[in-house]
Amino acid sequence: MKKYLYIIGITILILISILIGIVIKNANNKIKTNTENMDTSIKEEVTPNYDNNTENDSTYDYRNPIIPEGFKSVETESASWKLDEEGNPTGWDKGLVIEDDIGNQFVWIPVKDTDNLKRKDGFYADKEQNYVDSCKEADDDNSTVESEELYKSIKKYKGFYIARYEAGIEDQLKTHIQDGTIKPISKQNVNVWNKIRWGSAYGYALDGVQGNDREDGAVKVARSMYPNTEKLKTYYLPNDLTNDTGVISTLCYGVQWDLVMEFLNDIDNPYTKTKYIENSSNMGWYGTTTLQLTGTNLNGNNSNCVKNIYDLAGNVHEWTMESYKDNYRIYRGGVYDAGDKDFSASTRGHCIPNGMGNNMYVGFRVALYLK
Repeated sequence: MKKYLYIIGITILILISILIGIVIKNANNKIKTNTENMDTSIKEEVTPNYDNNTENDSTYDYRNPIIPEGFKSVETESASWKLDEEGNPTGWDKGLVIEDDIGNQFVWIPVKDTDNLKRKDGFYADKEQNYVDSCKEADDDNSTVESEELYKSIKKYKGFYIARYEAGIEDQLKTHIQDGTIKPISKQNVNVWNKIRWGSAYGYALDGVQGNDREDGAVKVARSMYPNTEKLKTYYLPNDLTNDTGVISTLCYGVQWDLVMEFLNDIDNPYTKTKYIENSSNMGWYGTTTLQLTGTNLNGNNSNCVKNIYDLAGNVHEWTMESYKDNYRIYRGGVYDAGDKDFSASTRGHCIPNGMGNNMYVGFRVALYLK
């Protein structure tokens, strides 16, 4: 009897050992599988494909802009590049200024919501306009490609730069030279480059060849400042232009102007009906017969300077890359001889593209996108 009990006991122990072995093996396999899955997920998180998904690119922060090659940071009274505890410039929302090697200055426009790059209607005489539905950006093939590059850059870098001042020119007697051989400047206290046409979608250039980009004007002059050297021929720019900087210059697009309007208000509460958007009474050179130099201090103060950007409201209207009902081009902002309520900083107006060639009232502003 004892012999049988002994055999049964040994058998039970063997069965228990086998069961324990199976359990341990399964547990090890499960741990191995989980570990392999965890390693894979980590690799996917730390190696995102930014080239194919700029909309979700978290490399760049709108609060910490890149200072492009060829430029340096400029400390101003209202906006400092000194870093806060999070490593961002303390003046990121006040108008950070950069400057190239000859003194042209530009202001960083942070874009918090890069998934919502839309144009907005402005205000004229305290009333909201209804232009956007009848306007479009980039109505020709060359500009369409350019705007796609610009949008991609804004989404990637979370912002762009805009000229601190209206486009200027050293010699006011040469404003008629609009073929890109004379570059605009963005400096204080220089002559505003007015008497300039947008270009012409339907007119003839000086060489008698019909074509949108062949016509001299603000579009061509703005592109000449920091040109896309791969497209000099495409844009009919002088073939000896060079660009060693980290930016490309364009005439300000409509969406850029509206993003500036949002920035003037509050990046967390964009495009509210404030004085900057609806009524620019306190930020422009209005109600006078005298055109001022760029960035002129009004009555000894800087009331025409908001977040380090001058004369968005008054002095001269400014051409943009928007078109209206195909036959017209859009200009924005106020003008020196008009009432402040009539032309706020957000106002749109329109004119034929080859118009304003002898007009005192229209100039332009250069915008930059990062390469």
